[in-house]
Amino acid sequence: MDFLRRDVRSENSAGFNLKGLLDFSALEKPVQEHLTRVYGALAMALMVCSTTSFMVMQGIIPEAFCGLLSMIGMIGMTIYLVSMPVTPQNQDKRMAVFMGVAALMGMMMGPLLEVVARINPALIFTAAMITATIFTCFTLASLLSGNQRQFIYLGGTLSSLLMVNAVVRLYQIFTGSQMAFDISIYIGLVAVCGFVLYDTQMIVLKRRHGDTDHIKHALDLFIDAVSMFKHILVLLASKENNRNTSERKRKN
Repeated sequence: MDFLRRDVRSENSAGFNLKGLLDFSALEKPVQEHLTRVYGALAMALMVCSTTSFMVMQGIIPEAFCGLLSMIGMIGMTIYLVSMPVTPQNQDKRMAVFMGVAALMGMMMGPLLEVVARINPALIFTAAMITATIFTCFTLASLLSGNQRQFIYLGGTLSSLLMVNAVVRLYQIFTGSQMAFDISIYIGLVAVCGFVLYDTQMIVLKRRHGDTDHIKHALDLFIDAVSMFKHILVLLASKENNRNTSERKRKN
């Protein structure tokens, strides 16, 4: 009987812990409402981005528009979005510009997705699922942490990590080293994961200080999510390509 009672108590304890896992009561109601708007805008941007990428892969959007032109357009629209006054009258216009940024980002990613699809089309879905899982886990870790400022201090470390990654990338470009390429991908992925923690807590902190610009905050997370997806996709494609090359050599 004591054994059964212990089992019941352990099940009740597990249920309590599960409820506490998603307890956002530490966040004020205005912050929770702001985060709802942020992640709603982020979801819309990701849908637009994936749609335009699919259109590029299907040939609906010519690849001629997916290189330098789309990059210049995306940078220009991003600067325009950030510089626009945050007023209720401008909200719809700013959201439209944000969706334009997402569309151009999707166009820029189209050629990369085509290359990966030639290696193994399943890698795109796998990378998307891994990205969604990692992004969600790091977001929850940031929002549910007891100290709502602990990840804000990562800013300097992450900036240094990006500088190191830039040096590794330059070395890879001039030497063609595969090892340097792999290292740069891993460093970039670690940095992006850190920025998810950092940006999420910065959004909460800014909202507590009166910043209600959910579109700008969604833009920050959108850049993080897309960058994470690209790093994971390139990493998976590189490993798959190396494996295919090794198999061909063994057969020959």
